Amino acid sequence: MGKNLSHQDLIWVVPCVGGVDYPVDQPAEPMTVTIMNQVYDVQVQYHQLRNITYVLLDAPVFRQQTKAEPYPARMDDMTSAVYYSAWNQCIAQAITRFPIDLYHINDYHGTVAPLYLLPRTVPACLSLHNAEFQGLWPMRTKKERDEVSSVYNLPWPVVAEFVMFGEIFNLLHAGTRLMGNTSPSLRHLLTLLPRRIVFARLPARIRCCRRLQEVRKALLRTISNIMGSQESKSDRWVKSSPR
Repeated sequence: MGKNLSHQDLIWVVPCVGGVDYPVDQPAEPMTVTIMNQVYDVQVQYHQLRNITYVLLDAPVFRQQTKAEPYPARMDDMTSAVYYSAWNQCIAQAITRFPIDLYHINDYHGTVAPLYLLPRTVPACLSLHNAEFQGLWPMRTKKERDEVSSVYNLPWPVVAEFVMFGEIFNLLHAGTRLMGNTSPSLRHLLTLLPRRIVFARLPARIRCCRRLQEVRKALLRTISNIMGSQESKSDRWVKSSPR
């Protein structure tokens, strides 16, 4: 991305991993995150490389990861929830520090960052590389709902509206809820729709690229058939969601 967008000023919010020495460049004001009603400081420094400004986040929760394993191995326990909560809260604060024109969400990792800015909204786009990874935490009971909402420091109405899918806190679902229009690759779309109810909201808002115009009719027919078989199942998920 840095090579292809050399004409753009990019801001990358990157957690520091363990085992790597980061020379101090431009120390910045720490960012504060709230997790389960406890406030923590995340140390911040900036590093400029050509057109990219790196916002480096340094905290024990990030240093637990390594260069080889930069993300938590699991996506459904409290340790990983704390990691993604801290990262997303820091991304939201970085958005307030820099006058960005567009927030690029790389997979599910940063999908809830815009929710910390509400009622302010920011233009965003989502790049999805593997829909098998979604970031899922169970919210089957009130205790689980309260716990996950507290870890992410998001009020329950916001979680219910943007993140909860069925009885699951689903980061990828939050990404689909934030997207107004999508331009997916045809092959990827046809693979996803039959298997992932979480994308049920997308087909009605698909904006086809010029290179896909010749297959637009076939695509829409495929989507119509898929949605016909998935609609009732999707409705059951939504109706089962406690409000």
